[in-house]
Amino acid sequence: MKDNSDHKRCGGGCCSNRNKSSHYQLQIFSPSTSTPRIPTLPDELIFEILSRLPVKSLLRFRCVSKSWLSLISSKQFIATHLDQSSKNDEYIYHRLIYSIGCPTYGLKWSPLPPAFYSPVIEEVTYIDHHMKYLNKCLDKPVTILGSCNGLLCILIDRNHIFLWNPSIKKLMQLPCSGFQAKPYDYARYGFGYDELNDDYKVVGIHEGVMRIYSCKTDSWKSIEDYIYRDGSPSYQQWAFANRKVHFEISLEIGPNKYISKIVSFDLANERFGEVEYPDSDFSGGILGVFGGRLSLINTKYMSDKCGSVEVWIMMEYGVRQSWTKVGSVPFSYKDMQYFYCTPVFSSKNGEIVLQIGSDLVIYNPKDNSHRYPEIKLQHAFPILCRVDAYVESLVSPNAT
Repeated sequence: MKDNSDHKRCGGGCCSNRNKSSHYQLQIFSPSTSTPRIPTLPDELIFEILSRLPVKSLLRFRCVSKSWLSLISSKQFIATHLDQSSKNDEYIYHRLIYSIGCPTYGLKWSPLPPAFYSPVIEEVTYIDHHMKYLNKCLDKPVTILGSCNGLLCILIDRNHIFLWNPSIKKLMQLPCSGFQAKPYDYARYGFGYDELNDDYKVVGIHEGVMRIYSCKTDSWKSIEDYIYRDGSPSYQQWAFANRKVHFEISLEIGPNKYISKIVSFDLANERFGEVEYPDSDFSGGILGVFGGRLSLINTKYMSDKCGSVEVWIMMEYGVRQSWTKVGSVPFSYKDMQYFYCTPVFSSKNGEIVLQIGSDLVIYNPKDNSHRYPEIKLQHAFPILCRVDAYVESLVSPNAT
């Protein structure tokens, strides 16, 4: 890559002009003199070094020169950086996102690694929003619809959908979906990435109508061949795996008789499919993704005070026999009204992060152990609505 311009001045004007070169130049001062010497590094090496840095540093380095700005903003670099960050074995670029419901609405986050080794998660802070409109909306109910490649899809007050990358402080509000939320009947949504067409998409269902939003066209369209119009989609979260969004739907098969199905929707070819449950005894569950694989949480109640959560993972997508029960986590609860379970994250060594009620649970299938790290939310009586895993990235919500 060739640098054909002087360095761009940033804020205080700390950058100085440098000679043109076919390589990126790093200015180094000799310890004995103030005279700088200008070594050069190959473009490929600079690319490799920068791709391993955190987003916060890269945002500053965009001011070094126009060529660095062009490099860091390029699709190839953004994709490589995302790949490096996602595969980091220490998860230093991963965060946990917390939806807080009481006493005030809001979103907080903390680094992911302490969840695996510390009894207390202390670095829990409000996300620095830097967007007046979002700040104004955050006094209303906030639902995280999904996280993909560093983008959060959030629903505010059941009607307003945003794509947001908090790491780069970029936000985009989607146009109206056409669904009208009612007090106890509102649309359900899924979010994912269409890799074939390089397009982020949101899928919504309400009152038998299915619509899909495309970032590339910045518009919604109806899915005319939606074959589950008479079904009722679950209020549980959707799961994005194998380039498809997945949701559960309840279908009436007779008077007061219902069956549940896992429905898949391919974001690229817009075709429907079904994924079978592990066995015929399943009447539904909570979908999630662990290590890129579709997962299923099955809750078993042993009394009015306790039960267990079974964790299932589909090792080979689409093959019913590949569903594998990796373990079971016991739980107790005081009030059924506030019990729920959400799959959050899985580490490379097999540890699983779950949200059970307002608790975060770290489960290790290898020795069948589990623990509950304390989350310092800095509220007297907070209600932890939902926990999601998030990886920092440079992906812009309006890049396509």
